[in-house]
Amino acid sequence: MQKIYTEVLPSNELRQFVDCYWVLSADGPGGQEDHRVIPDLCNDIIFDVGRSAFPSFGGSSAQVVGAMTRPNCSSIVPGIKLCGIRFKPLGAAAVPGIPVGELKDLQIDLCDLGLNGFNLRDALAEIGDSQKQIQYVDSFLKRRMHIFTAIDQRLCAAIEITAKAAGRVSIDSLSRTLNLSRRHLSRMFSDQTGLSPKEFCRIVRVRNALQQIRLLSCRPDWSNLALEYGYFDQAHFINDFRSVVGISPHQYWANETTLGEGSLAPLPDQMAPAAS
Repeated sequence: MQKIYTEVLPSNELRQFVDCYWVLSADGPGGQEDHRVIPDLCNDIIFDVGRSAFPSFGGSSAQVVGAMTRPNCSSIVPGIKLCGIRFKPLGAAAVPGIPVGELKDLQIDLCDLGLNGFNLRDALAEIGDSQKQIQYVDSFLKRRMHIFTAIDQRLCAAIEITAKAAGRVSIDSLSRTLNLSRRHLSRMFSDQTGLSPKEFCRIVRVRNALQQIRLLSCRPDWSNLALEYGYFDQAHFINDFRSVVGISPHQYWANETTLGEGSLAPLPDQMAPAAS
């Protein structure tokens, strides 16, 4: 079975909200294959537009996928085609009707959230061509930008600080820097990203480690890598890594392949929406 996965950047006007559009298709001989999708801090809207139903959707044609704290195993079969909108960590919360704070580790049918107006599945299936599908979605969102809500710049600053520190930042220091109480900051993170500050930092830290591991040709010194990313010992690093990725760092390094990781360890300007 041949699988093609493509990501395309949105128009400049949408880049404060949308990280990318993506298309996944599979065809040819072969049976079902399972792929691990690693948490990326983002919420997605995904449309099933292929001739074969996407098994993981259970018959749904369009779903909102909340920010993940753990890996998700998705089944790929010949004939599937998915078209997705990957929002930036704060982007989905700007879209009225997406209850980001209630979607953590969940996949919900778009219509069950009352977002029927965002269900582009039939139009995209009729278009067929991947490039034209992405152009259609981009134009659709641009026409609706006037209903998007403003993004809290204090949380943008918190995410930028977290990105620059590669996740090695305490919640107390973030609270002091932004002059917010710890409880208020935690509530803002949860409501607008779907993740707690601790979960957010953990994923950032692990994804930064992932990026480094992918570049190594020889077996890493796991103790030194753990210290580099702010862990007191190798055991804590392995536990965090396994909770986010689903396997140990050594298993990942030893030729683990994943699907849909997006841009690993994004830079601060990719992590946080640009100021409006």
